[in-house]
Amino acid sequence: MKRIIFLLFLTLFIAMSVRSEEAVSPSANTTISSVYPNEFMESTRNIMDGKHWRLSVGFAPMTFEQERASEGAAKPSWGFQAGGQAHYYFDAVPGLSLCSGLTLAGYFFNMNNGYWDVHTHHVALQIPIRVQYEYKLNDNWAVFGYAGPKFDVGLSLKTDRELGSFGVDTEDFYDPNNANNQHRLNFMFGFAGGVRFWDLYVSLGGDFGLNRIYKNSNFPEHRHQFILTLGYYLPWAW
Repeated sequence: MKRIIFLLFLTLFIAMSVRSEEAVSPSANTTISSVYPNEFMESTRNIMDGKHWRLSVGFAPMTFEQERASEGAAKPSWGFQAGGQAHYYFDAVPGLSLCSGLTLAGYFFNMNNGYWDVHTHHVALQIPIRVQYEYKLNDNWAVFGYAGPKFDVGLSLKTDRELGSFGVDTEDFYDPNNANNQHRLNFMFGFAGGVRFWDLYVSLGGDFGLNRIYKNSNFPEHRHQFILTLGYYLPWAW
């Protein structure tokens, strides 16, 4: 009788154990759909676990560039930025990283004063060097901020003036023969703050030109940029 009772309890215990494992462990298909995204994101959330490098890509669909002197109105241009960065993380301070990369930027300004149409387009290659710190709120959310210099190298800066029946007059601001000739290199310093959710992030900040952009000393304008960036950290880390 005791053996029968023992066997019944043993059978019941095994049945309950199997049932609990089935409740906790999803099917093979469920495992692929629910666990894989977490593992996919884990590579960047646990970047400090023996890994120092990761990559990110960003696109700024709303950017604002202006030329401003110590006195006078700003000359605004709207545009975009797109590029990628490499981040190096330090062991000494978790969340602290040094990042740099390449960004292509384009800005456009249109005006009609009743006599002619003015179309200005500025294309530049940018090399930021940022010190970034990220503070994790939990496994999915984090806030971050960065600061550092940026080298803005002008590729093209032209203005087309449509003078009605007189045709189009083009002014190239990088032409050395132009009286309004500008420097190609704009040395800037910027900072921004943002929020990361999993491997997606959004940041808002600005870069402020430190040197005059016109070679003519009579024009003391500096060029500044304000940027809203949407980005994504790639899942690879090493």
